[in-house]
Amino acid sequence: TNTQTNENHSCKPGVYLRSLDLSEATHGWKVSLIGANLSGANLELAILSGAILSGANLSGADLEDADLSGSKLNFAKLIGTDLRGAELIGSELNFARLIRAKLSGANLSGADLERANLSDANLFSANLSGAHLSNARFNDALGISTADFTDAWAWSDWPPRNLPPDTLRNLPSNILKIIDLCVYQNGLDRDERPDPCIKPSE
Repeated sequence: TNTQTNENHSCKPGVYLRSLDLSEATHGWKVSLIGANLSGANLELAILSGAILSGANLSGADLEDADLSGSKLNFAKLIGTDLRGAELIGSELNFARLIRAKLSGANLSGADLERANLSDANLFSANLSGAHLSNARFNDALGISTADFTDAWAWSDWPPRNLPPDTLRNLPSNILKIIDLCVYQNGLDRDERPDPCIKPSE
């Protein structure tokens, strides 16, 4: 018999967590996965709403159609992560690294993307309405013209970087602008949209 083994053909099983439910609604508390290493994990259709994933490594993970609404993903590593069709409504993504992330059809409505890095991300038909985009980076991001930036905002002294100029609503101009730039005034909370949002020209 041939008992020869070939180490080149050995493989490590991946983390398969498809449809996992770790939602606050199910468990009664916010599940904490701070700093967890879930790189390459299959979390397709997972329910992680309200989960605390700050600093977690989700690079290369499959989160297609997952529910991450209201989750905390501050400083999370999401490089090359598949987030197509994912629900990220009201999620916190401050300083998150979304480089090359697949965000087509994702719902980021009301998400906090302050200082997030979306370089080379695919934003085709993504919903960023009402999102906070101060100092967010969009270098070479794809599909920007198809994304919904309605009521998205940023501080005028911290505008999002490398977006097409016509994307920023910086009056006066007769060109349709989309993202509101609000003037910061002492005493305002940098994390919350001011009411009213005073434009630089006002």
